Amino acid sequence: MPIKNILVACFPDPNRSPRPNRMIHCLKNEFQLHVFGMKMINLEGVFSYSFSHSFLSDILSQPKAIHAQLMRFLFRIFFIFYPSCSKFIFPFMKDLYPTIKALEKIHFDLIISHDLHLLPLLFSIKDKSTKILFDAREYYPKESEDSLLWNLTIKPFNLLLCQKYLKRIDKILTVSSGLAQQYQQEYGVLPEVLMSLPTFHDLQPAPVNPHHIRLIHHGDASPSRKIEKMIELMDFTDERFSLDMMLIPSSNTAYWKKLNRMIENRKNVRLIPPVKFHEIIPFIHRYDVGVFLCPPTNFNLTYTLPNKLFEFIQARLAVAIGPSIEMKKIVEQYQCGIVAADFEPKTLAKALNSLTHEQIEAFKQHAHSAAAQLNASKNCSRVKEIIHELIG
Repeated sequence: MPIKNILVACFPDPNRSPRPNRMIHCLKNEFQLHVFGMKMINLEGVFSYSFSHSFLSDILSQPKAIHAQLMRFLFRIFFIFYPSCSKFIFPFMKDLYPTIKALEKIHFDLIISHDLHLLPLLFSIKDKSTKILFDAREYYPKESEDSLLWNLTIKPFNLLLCQKYLKRIDKILTVSSGLAQQYQQEYGVLPEVLMSLPTFHDLQPAPVNPHHIRLIHHGDASPSRKIEKMIELMDFTDERFSLDMMLIPSSNTAYWKKLNRMIENRKNVRLIPPVKFHEIIPFIHRYDVGVFLCPPTNFNLTYTLPNKLFEFIQARLAVAIGPSIEMKKIVEQYQCGIVAADFEPKTLAKALNSLTHEQIEAFKQHAHSAAAQLNASKNCSRVKEIIHELIG
């Protein structure tokens, strides 16, 4: 039987984007895998196709900046109306056309899209027998609904694309049950939930120093996530606790400067440089508690079930969160941490202060047990089952 051709398409560089990266590594040894993205892919064992115009890449890598949002507005027009008006809108993207022509010549048994805005392009190159699998990492109609600019520019395109394509897709995945239920309610499609589980790491819980309990938070410094609340948290913790913030700088320079000032004014908080995503779990293993206090400022954050929660668990850390709906289910199911009653820093600090080091060590042991289940091998097996159901 000939090897099946599969195309994985994503805007983010899959060398740095966890969910596409894990899917690529899951499939590359069993299928003829092709990867299409904005950055140069350079992944061993796959055929890579990219468009890497530096100006466009630089613009689109700044999701919250006003000029980036305006460029994204035009970029959506490019993909939605491709190919009829593309060469008039983006004549400087001439490096894209040979890539598209090369993809059109290949029969793909399956196309996997990790981004809503690639769907028009992918449907234009598919054959009649090609199946489409869409990994909906967000609920796209409300992706950044707390931003007025996003509502004016990107939201109309997201609504149009969801209405036009969702029911034509053969299989949809998403990251949490809250997002899946909203897709079903609004569009009559029910995605399968595939949590964002990291690669298994063979680690043991590190012992806790009762006199110095180390907290860690890592991720994007997005204004929507109210990162400042985790810094304010440290105003109310006792002297045992310190917090390291491993943040990816925000393109909102005013917000980024605000966070830096807040950290500089506190002795028990540090800003540390980010590491590569495959280094996160070994790096944070040295800490005791992973913290994510994330108020529900938009729909997607209300139902967030992020990579970092499972990275905390895989690193064998105790977890400290606010009452985020989906994360709370996991923490309570596996008894691996504490859930504050609300999203106020003082409330979570009070819960942390009440913990003994023995309780934190018990949470870390529960995370150790959970790590054997909550890892990427479980997802990989299910993804392969889905693919065989779709293309045999």
